[in-house]
Amino acid sequence: MSHLIYLPGQFVPGATNIRPNPVELAQLSQQRPEGRAAIFWWRYSNSLFDFPSSSHYSAPAPAQPKPYSEFAINAVRDEWSQWLADYKAAGGRLDYLIGDSERWGIYKNWELSQSQVNFVANDPAISNIAVGLNSMSSPFDGIAISQVLQFMTSPAYLTWNKAIGKITAAAMNRAVWEPAAAAFPAVRGSNYDGKLMIDGPAPDYNGHPQISDNVVGTAASPVAYGWIHHASTAWFIDAQDPTKLSKSGTERISRTPWFSFVVDVQLGRSCKRNDPARPLQPWVALQIWEGDPQGTVSYARDIRYHDEMLRHYALLGTEVFLWWNTASAFPAPLPGSATLSRDDCARRFNAVVDEINETTLGVVTETTTLSAVPFSTDVVTTGARRVDGRWIWRTTVRPGFNSVRNIDTGAVHALTSGVGRWDLTETANMPRYVGHIQTASATSQQLPGGVNVIVLGGGGGE
Repeated sequence: MSHLIYLPGQFVPGATNIRPNPVELAQLSQQRPEGRAAIFWWRYSNSLFDFPSSSHYSAPAPAQPKPYSEFAINAVRDEWSQWLADYKAAGGRLDYLIGDSERWGIYKNWELSQSQVNFVANDPAISNIAVGLNSMSSPFDGIAISQVLQFMTSPAYLTWNKAIGKITAAAMNRAVWEPAAAAFPAVRGSNYDGKLMIDGPAPDYNGHPQISDNVVGTAASPVAYGWIHHASTAWFIDAQDPTKLSKSGTERISRTPWFSFVVDVQLGRSCKRNDPARPLQPWVALQIWEGDPQGTVSYARDIRYHDEMLRHYALLGTEVFLWWNTASAFPAPLPGSATLSRDDCARRFNAVVDEINETTLGVVTETTTLSAVPFSTDVVTTGARRVDGRWIWRTTVRPGFNSVRNIDTGAVHALTSGVGRWDLTETANMPRYVGHIQTASATSQQLPGGVNVIVLGGGGGE
């Protein structure tokens, strides 16, 4: 478990900015374990999309904030490139480059008026983008611009948000990622919530089937917080296809530890199904965090399902977990929620990752279970191939079961230490289980229980 090296300050394009000391940060990188020198480029997180200016959505001007600003991109790229050169000259190392640029979301449909949508759609700078996009046409081609705000009656908002994600990812890749990859060709990294998810997108925390194409760097970075907001109140499990949510029906998902786990696995599988060769660098939250608004994340009510989420994500090709271990104070826990200290959370997280690495022999080489998960299921099994060519599987059950029964053999295996079990096989044939309740204990073989962890924030545990 390693802490990120924080790139401090808030860079403002066009202003006089004081650079971070490259020598001091190079020395910090030399103190990190081999392969774990990671920089968090917080300094530029708002610089590309929401830097101070006279106003947004006014007449186009060089210093006008917008989804793709050549003015901002060049300013960030120039400072960052020189800083990287100085950092490298001072002996700085860079294995991972991690971003948390979320401010591009101000250009999604949820934040705009129709006049602002029109302004962005008609920006000539966007029509001429040649970085990661088709420069022969506008990224908004085919989108019903007049319907972008009509999310109840038109899917235009989904394609608009996808286009905004692709445009802003192009800006981040050009300004931040390309200079880093030029200076450190082996660097790996991502930006918060960057992913390719077109075919069968997992619903977002409000239930919307939001398609995405906004990868920054080398990895997808889904946000596996177990967040369920309006997805539990405005949508139903689709009766025709229970892997999807629908606006009508009789059964809903709920804010429970089980469904937090299911929506996270759904998200990870969708990322892997759409982009199987790309590794994952998921953001995962502190186990006792209960979401914002409080109660929209349920892992704290049964942390075993947070543990299970980590195990399944490891089998989906996670190369590093980005653990949001914030030092910020949380509200008093809701009734029934865990009250672990930050240090206890860190120790538990580390123990689960140690178990994962011992069981999987490090980062897996291939994931075999990419299908969408029915929200109505009682059992989830994920499997992957290890470096030794054998197949490792994790099966997790809904609360209420104390064992699983193998559909093919009839064998019953007690879940003596939690809500899941490992299986190791010589072939890619998935063990098929159903949840089972037994009164007498059964004996079964359990595997003991690498993936790295990078800590984002000031909490305990190193």
